[in-house]
Amino acid sequence: MKTLIVTAHPDDCEISIGASMTKFENLAVYIASDSTTIGGNSKIIQETKTSICGIYNAHLTLGKFETMHIWTKFQELRDILFEIKQNMKPDVVYCTSPKSIHPDHKAVGEACKSIFLEQTVYSFEPIRSNQDFTPNRYVQITKEDLQTKLKACSCYSSQSEKHYFDAESIIATARFYGTQIGVEYAEAFEVIREIG
Repeated sequence: MKTLIVTAHPDDCEISIGASMTKFENLAVYIASDSTTIGGNSKIIQETKTSICGIYNAHLTLGKFETMHIWTKFQELRDILFEIKQNMKPDVVYCTSPKSIHPDHKAVGEACKSIFLEQTVYSFEPIRSNQDFTPNRYVQITKEDLQTKLKACSCYSSQSEKHYFDAESIIATARFYGTQIGVEYAEAFEVIREIG
């Protein structure tokens, strides 16, 4: 099964779906912005490669959309995703939520929702941007899965001062979603389209 993850920025997928990513085979990740457009943070590109390629052994493609302005190039984003769809033919797509309060995440989610009409599509959202996110799909994760997620997130030393990148916050979120389904740890998603 081919799985595609589409995010707006480096670190979006690890912080949200990093434990579930350990279960995916034939994984590709497309990141619309490499985040160098704010603050010239070229370090984050190497951090992303270390995490996505090194830990998850995934194929990584970095886009060049300007951070916080992805919506202004919405059709260009759709065209790129259509090309990825035609070339990769993914079975399942995970993307940031079209309901996100973050404009870049929202744009990516809306684009995926409109392009991947023949694929199962699930959305995810970092805990700090998910005020309207209403998960209805939960995936139980193991301690080992969670440790991989923590390891991947620790690759981002550029994000280490952000409270939501703190290991305790990541573990607490996994426990929170786990509690909702009666297990120790889980990650949560919202079904956009599910093809049986």
